[in-house]
Amino acid sequence: MDPTLLFTLGGAVGVTILTFRCVLGRSTPIFSPKFYLPTKQTIDWQLLIGSAIFGIGWGMAGYCPGPGLVALVLGIWRVLSSLVIQKNVL
Repeated sequence: MDPTLLFTLGGAVGVTILTFRCVLGRSTPIFSPKFYLPTKQTIDWQLLIGSAIFGIGWGMAGYCPGPGLVALVLGIWRVLSSLVIQKNVL
């Protein structure tokens, strides 16, 4: 197990908590006339299946698709096989 992932998770959660309080405390966003927030609050089979596919693809490939694309743009070519695996799983 890689303990550095816990620091990554902790940093992401900390930044999210702080920024969401600031952003959602405003009456409107800076560059848009209104906030577009999800209204659906139920957990259905589509959410569960999509989450499972995403998690399996990430686990098999070792990269989240977004950062995988960024790594590819930066010239980290070993990511290409990971993205191909994720595309085939999805």
